Amino acid sequence: MGLLISAMLICALLWVRWTTFDGGNWIDFDVYVRGGLAILRGESLYDLRVDSLPFTYPPFAAALFTLLSMVPIEVARWLFTIGSLACYLAIVLVCARTARMGGCEQPSWAQEA
Repeated sequence: MGLLISAMLICALLWVRWTTFDGGNWIDFDVYVRGGLAILRGESLYDLRVDSLPFTYPPFAAALFTLLSMVPIEVARWLFTIGSLACYLAIVLVCARTARMGGCEQPSWAQEA
């Protein structure tokens, strides 16, 4: 039952993301990607603007997005979403594995009371 609910939630997330790739609120992501592009072009990070919003993050944040700045923005959004879902799935699997291994057992001092 839990697997079915997880699959339904992932499908719902994909649908929401898929329907908002052309619109939606991607401004923060766009600022990061433009920061990555500024690094590749040797431009100043703090002079760029995306829809009148400045880049206010540390340079390391822009460096993380340099690879995504090399593809069209729609592709970058898809790659970012797929990467986010992969990380989510990894966390769910680690938590499920920990729960099966007894990682959520009550401590011995709490069982005595």
